[in-house]
Amino acid sequence: MDLTQLLNKELGLENLSQEEKEKIILRFGESLLKRIIFRVFQSLSEQDRKNLEALQGGSEESINKFLTEKVPGLEKIREEESMSLMNDFKEFIEETK
Repeated sequence: MDLTQLLNKELGLENLSQEEKEKIILRFGESLLKRIIFRVFQSLSEQDRKNLEALQGGSEESINKFLTEKVPGLEKIREEESMSLMNDFKEFIEETK
């Protein structure tokens, strides 16, 4: 299941317009990326942070390779942050009903 399908299912976006869905999915992706970057930066040494900053603007493949090598448990971080953010979004949606 891709991210769009997961968000539609978990957040109940089926009744929203395509434009509204896209906005929510974009916001979710941006927020998720920020959370992952924050956790990853905390686990990197000062030198590795500089090296990662130097890779910005480069290929996504080179950045992913670097992170995979330098951040043990990267996939677990992605999963944890994704689930945590999903719960935050669910709570927000419930509060706005």
